[in-house]
Amino acid sequence: MKRTTYIIFGMLLTGLVVVCAGIFYASTQVTGWDNIFLDIKGEKKTVQLPQCRVIQMVAVRNIIATGEGEEKGIRMPAFGELPLKITSGEAGQGSFTYASGMDEFMTMNSVGDTLRIVFDFPNDKLEKKYQDLYWLNLRSEEMIIALPDHVQFLQTSLEAQKMTVEGLARDSLSLMVQDYATINDCNFRALTVQNGAWLFNTGKTDNLHLHLNGIRSWNVNASSFHVDTEYLYAHGDQRCTLENGECRQVVWMPQSKDASLDIKLKEAATVVVK
Repeated sequence: MKRTTYIIFGMLLTGLVVVCAGIFYASTQVTGWDNIFLDIKGEKKTVQLPQCRVIQMVAVRNIIATGEGEEKGIRMPAFGELPLKITSGEAGQGSFTYASGMDEFMTMNSVGDTLRIVFDFPNDKLEKKYQDLYWLNLRSEEMIIALPDHVQFLQTSLEAQKMTVEGLARDSLSLMVQDYATINDCNFRALTVQNGAWLFNTGKTDNLHLHLNGIRSWNVNASSFHVDTEYLYAHGDQRCTLENGECRQVVWMPQSKDASLDIKLKEAATVVVK
């Protein structure tokens, strides 16, 4: 019995050593939390925006290559820790505020009435530890665009970025995001949105135009954001739920002959089919 006890104890001790060794080995193979972020630092810098009607914010997807030059994959910049705020421009003047360290990775150029803000993170601008990452997680202070009245369309395709639109009052505006957007304290006659997930938190719009193909979700905080009429545009089959107090009227705007809408109403509302 005593010998059996020693054998069992020895097996348990051996197992414990193996587990501890495995944990230690794994810890040496995993990149530290701080190392998975590219920190963009520097003083806040504000530049004036040129005259334009459209602003596009895009990120270049760079090729990851092996030592022999063969393509291994694509590097995707992720802006989850680099939020964007949209505010109202003063006296019709627009501006863009960001950490000055971003100048190394960003260009701004105008084509016709469109301003393109392009973010690019090629290998020759990155430390070795970032060069083989398929997801390049960026971290920096909030970027701020003070949007002048003459801009009619803002399109951002920056992966995982959270955008907040705050304090705008204007006749109409179109917005397109890649991922997340929140509307706070805004007043529109007509607001058009595309793609992403939307929270209409505080404010109002008389007419909310929703392009359902590409929109993952939208939520109207009925206690603090007022919508009179929602216009729903789509191809194919769509489903949605109209929450209590979300709007007075829904107008279905099919974009193809086979388009259909399955809508669930939580309360009485007018539904119009165009």
